Amino acid sequence: MLRLLCLSLILTFPALAQPDTRAIAQRLAVANEKFWRATQEPKGSVAARTLFAYAFVLCEANQNLERLEPLFDLAARMQDRNEASKSFGNFKWKWEDKAIVDYNAVDFSMRGGSLLWLKHRDKIPASARAKLAELLKFATQGCLRHKVNEAYTNIALMNAGDLILLGEAQNLPAVADEGYKRLERALLYTHEFGTHEYVSPTYYGPDLDALVMIEAYAKRERGVEQARALLNYFWHDIALNWFAPAQKLSGAHSRSYDYLRGLGEADKHFVQAGWLEGELRELDSIYTAQARWMPPAELKTLNAQYPRLVQQKWGVEAAQWRTNFVQRDVALSTAGASYGGKMDFPLTVDFPGPRDSVRCYFTSDGRGDPYGKIKIAESATHSKALHLNPLWTARQVQSKAIGIVRYRDGDIPPEAENLESHFVMPFDNDGLWIDDRKIEFVKGQAASFAVQSKETVSLRKGSAGLILRVPWSADIKGEGAPVSLVYDGNAFGAIRLTVTHCRGVPIGVVKQEQNLSGAAFVVNVGSDLKSDENLQVFRRRILERPIGIMILPGAGAIISNGQTFPVNLPAGAGTLWHNGQEIGRKILEAAEPLKSGTRIGAVPELKLPATGGVYFEAETGQIMPGFEIGGDAAASGGKFVWMPGEPGLGGGGNGNATWALNPAQPGDYTLWGRVMAATPDDDSFFVRLFGDTAEQLPATTWSIGTHAQWEWVRFDQKLPLPQGLIRLQLRVREDCAKIDRLFLTRDAKETPK
Repeated sequence: MLRLLCLSLILTFPALAQPDTRAIAQRLAVANEKFWRATQEPKGSVAARTLFAYAFVLCEANQNLERLEPLFDLAARMQDRNEASKSFGNFKWKWEDKAIVDYNAVDFSMRGGSLLWLKHRDKIPASARAKLAELLKFATQGCLRHKVNEAYTNIALMNAGDLILLGEAQNLPAVADEGYKRLERALLYTHEFGTHEYVSPTYYGPDLDALVMIEAYAKRERGVEQARALLNYFWHDIALNWFAPAQKLSGAHSRSYDYLRGLGEADKHFVQAGWLEGELRELDSIYTAQARWMPPAELKTLNAQYPRLVQQKWGVEAAQWRTNFVQRDVALSTAGASYGGKMDFPLTVDFPGPRDSVRCYFTSDGRGDPYGKIKIAESATHSKALHLNPLWTARQVQSKAIGIVRYRDGDIPPEAENLESHFVMPFDNDGLWIDDRKIEFVKGQAASFAVQSKETVSLRKGSAGLILRVPWSADIKGEGAPVSLVYDGNAFGAIRLTVTHCRGVPIGVVKQEQNLSGAAFVVNVGSDLKSDENLQVFRRRILERPIGIMILPGAGAIISNGQTFPVNLPAGAGTLWHNGQEIGRKILEAAEPLKSGTRIGAVPELKLPATGGVYFEAETGQIMPGFEIGGDAAASGGKFVWMPGEPGLGGGGNGNATWALNPAQPGDYTLWGRVMAATPDDDSFFVRLFGDTAEQLPATTWSIGTHAQWEWVRFDQKLPLPQGLIRLQLRVREDCAKIDRLFLTRDAKETPK
């Protein structure tokens, strides 16, 4: 039955109708009159993206069109029109910026720019139309030059969509070709590795905006089909992770601006689809309103099934997975690794309640901001509430999970005077205990209670409960770190279990040669616990199993009481699983080129002899987009591998070539490559060596230098090859770097010819 249900969901598409956006645009125009006034004397945070969004709203509302010309004048003053500049065609993010430092500005701006020309150029006054045409001419070059890594999900989709619509609106088929090419590359990446910015309550908003615009306005059926398949994929992901008792996405997620509640820009799509009550209010929601593709009604049946186990990949690395076990009254979720953006939440618990309820989450903190309320400069343009990016690993078996955090020297700013690991929980609960001792905090009155390593913290909310333990903790010297249950009197409605690794003294002063701080968090959740007594019975049953934890190297497998917790994904290929059944790839295979049976090739096996080196062609590996096979008569076999691009402009992606090595003799091997690179901005790859559960060599930069013709260059780091199969992967770091052939040898003195 489940198989048939999932198949019907994969294949079902709703009837489509052209969106009627005038009433929404009129409401948004009135609500944003303040923005128009701010443009009269531009300063501060007037943003290029908002200029185009507001102009598009005016055209959709068919009012105040005389305002378009001054809006376009401002945009022109924020645009780089120096053709020799790396940022040619792009925009300053904000009026006050002295230079262009955020290259995403052109992608955000051209959502409105492309639709202005596509839908409304005939109604735009002639003088304003001429200025818009000039803006778009330069911005098209900015979008083409902005080479976006497919793992940067929202910008990759936005950039592809902008190029498609800019190309078709301006009758520039080569520009549209490039947009469709980038969209297909995103589709193929997602088919192999999942959505990298996984389950983001913030970035699923622009993801869906980009896709609904392509689906509604692109002219080529192949691209429309790909956009529909990706929309279907995203909405299945959303449906499986939607926690109806709290009316929001549940579980671990990649990037969020809302620590406490897990809300974000994706909400506008939930409103548009009728999953939430309300109306579209933000100026950018005019793009959401373009949607004519809506999630099938049957998807709502997925998030009404309990319990359900959601498992998904979110990247190339073995540890980049996510698990979410959703029960009727509680959801427990973990991610296998840190996302890397300092905005992720790799361990969460969700309870029923209003949408603005505080959820449970782990966060690493070096600046006294466990609730994400203090913004700091992320760049010259953006300020965000960022936490740290430690080494994180976790394992989960349905309702129980183990998460371990380790802080490396580079993870902690040397001037930081605090280093803490927090597990935040709601103040609004139905019972809180340390072991069997009930704890009661008084609102507005700060208090703290010490928690010993063998003690549990139990919390009941409604009919669900969680049992939390910290069986191991260490300060920066490797000694036991204090653990406390804390209410700091905050007004946000949060309490926390905090491990204090260092406080009050600059870490750079007190740390020894090696920073040894870290902690282990063990979480069990229980469902249908209708009383305090039920919770205590549940707690005692858990305590019958003592904890012993060991971390394995590499991908971070965990052993507890002799039981190994392997990578939390089912056996076999896939990206998104529902109760053990893979559905993600099936959804995407509704679109070309996957529909016709095109698949990424298998990883070839390369046998290495006991003596002597072995040559192999770069194009013989399993080639993943955006690596491509190019032709050159001077290359061995006439072929080479690269990520196409324009020399000197920089740019990267997730293309890779992979081989399974089978050495007759284990040991340290030397790798050579026959390479070519035009400029110092295009002269590097990543090299990675990994197995199913561990990495022998994490992704390591191979700087090959500039070479005007094919030359052999050695990778300076040894490759430690174990007995048995091990995978060697060459990955894009910079586009335009070319590789023709490779050579592997155990003899460090042997050189290729």
